[in-house]
Amino acid sequence: MPFVQSSHPIFAAHKMFVIQSVINFFIHSGSGQAALTMPIMAPLADLVGVLALARIPWAKWMIPLQLLYFVLALGLLALSCAISW
Repeated sequence: MPFVQSSHPIFAAHKMFVIQSVINFFIHSGSGQAALTMPIMAPLADLVGVLALARIPWAKWMIPLQLLYFVLALGLLALSCAISW
């Protein structure tokens, strides 16, 4: 994939996003998309140096925030069931 490989990692990520968006238009199933594109996108991402979670600076606060939202959603769901709402 010289189209993606010859770019800076930021632009390569943008190109991969556009490619994935086009595929998303034709294949609506998330598991179908993963089965079709992951054998191509994962090695390509390793090759151009993108998509490593450890290198995403906002992951340090986003993952705990998502866990907080998950626990909050479970609590609100339990509360609504407890009051028969």
